[in-house]
Amino acid sequence: MKDTVQIWSETSAVTANMLQKMVDINTGFSTALLCQNVEMLNIVAESGLKQLQLFSKTRTSLDFLQGQSRNLKDFSRKTTNNALITSEIMSSTRMQIENLMNNIWKQMLETHPVTRSMTLIK
Repeated sequence: MKDTVQIWSETSAVTANMLQKMVDINTGFSTALLCQNVEMLNIVAESGLKQLQLFSKTRTSLDFLQGQSRNLKDFSRKTTNNALITSEIMSSTRMQIENLMNNIWKQMLETHPVTRSMTLIK
């Protein structure tokens, strides 16, 4: 009986530890995505401001078109960079979760009462 209580205690500790790690991964992911979303809002706002300035400062249609072309290139470059960073965040988070799940599986095989009793029988 004492062994069973000890096994369940170890299992609970492992589970609590793994859940905390999952919370930490989720918090990091959410924070990083929030930062990317704020950055995207800044990019859009900056682009809109440049467009308004272009409307008010250009004198010829050629100047306007050239300015729009510059603004579009800048906007495209910044949004592409934001998307790449977001993709890297998602990929990194996926790897963290995979590693965590592998560790959970390994630890549960070592500490879970059913799998542990199977190894004791051998």
